[in-house]
Amino acid sequence: MSESSPDKKSDRAVRGWSRVLSLWHLCGNAACIRARACRGNIRACGPRTFALLPPGVQDWFACLLEAKDEGLSFDEALQRIDETPAAQAFAEWNAAVAASGGEQPRDRRHDRRCD
Repeated sequence: MSESSPDKKSDRAVRGWSRVLSLWHLCGNAACIRARACRGNIRACGPRTFALLPPGVQDWFACLLEAKDEGLSFDEALQRIDETPAAQAFAEWNAAVAASGGEQPRDRRHDRRCD
C-alpha cells in the first residue's frame, strides 16, 4: 500500500482526530498512554475509546461532522459549537486530560486540519 493510498490517508485522519480527542487517555494500552497517541490499530480501538468519552465531548465531535456536512469551514464550525454546551464539555475534558498528565491545556484551534 502506498504512503498516499486512501487507506493510509484515512488512518492518518482517524489518528489525528484521536489525538484531538485525547482517546489515548482512555486506552488500556501502555504504549498509547506513554506516547499520548494511538500506537495500536486505530480502526479497532478508535470506536471503543470514542464510546468512553464524556457525552458532551462526543457531541462536540458530532457537531464538527455535522458542520462539515453542511459545508462550513473549520473556523465557522468552531464558532457555531462555541455557542453550545459541547464546547464547555470539550474544554473541561482537555483540562482534565492535561491535569492528569501534567500538560498545559491546548487550544483546540491549533489542532486544525486533522481530516
